[in-house]
Amino acid sequence: MTLVIYMGVAHATQIRARLLAAGAASTTPVAVVANATRPDECATTGTLGALADLMREPGIASPAIIVVGDVVRCSVAAAFPRRDDVAQNAAAATA
Repeated sequence: MTLVIYMGVAHATQIRARLLAAGAASTTPVAVVANATRPDECATTGTLGALADLMREPGIASPAIIVVGDVVRCSVAAAFPRRDDVAQNAAAATA
């Protein structure tokens, strides 16, 4: 199962509680991506059990999506490159 929640940052604690109550494992992989595709994009990964902690990471704020499920294991780094990697690639492309 894959679940993508748009604009869920403010309700992350309730989302976590409801998913756990519905039988999801606390070890279920989770990714949070704020400002996707923008220069100030920020992405982090963890587990459903630690979702509230992920929300406290620097740069994580709305607008953001929360991705829940094994799909998170499919190289989040490739799908959401770090900002400095994007800047370096852009600089190299214009050089």
